[in-house]
Amino acid sequence: MGVVRPLQSLLIERVIFPAVNDFALDYDNVLLTTDVDEIDIITQWPKPDHRTKIELPFSGYVWLALALFWGAGNRKLIRILLIYQLVLIFVMPIAGLLILEGHRWMIIAVSIHEKLYKFLFLILGLLAVRSAVLSLKKETAA
Repeated sequence: MGVVRPLQSLLIERVIFPAVNDFALDYDNVLLTTDVDEIDIITQWPKPDHRTKIELPFSGYVWLALALFWGAGNRKLIRILLIYQLVLIFVMPIAGLLILEGHRWMIIAVSIHEKLYKFLFLILGLLAVRSAVLSLKKETAA
């Protein structure tokens, strides 16, 4: 996992951000900045200088959840997580564009998503590990 974040940072700083920032110059009252492995869209709604984070898929939280699912041997959750991240590759740029276009509801949706999906996948990962440990205990007791 120590390799993922530096690679994401390089990808953001050298490839994605320059292209997206040039595109965003056409929009008023919007500023873009980078923060390690994400792009911040700074808008004046819902408050002045509000930051909405657009993260790259397959962030550190995802790798942690993936490791938990892998450790638990839960292939179904691994598949769900990977498909979800692949879908985000297409959805997050659209969400960013909608924010640039002034669709304020998307700021709320992205902010909720950012907090909820990390929490959900980490809890599912911990529950999957717990379930695997309990089933191992049952097998060894029998």
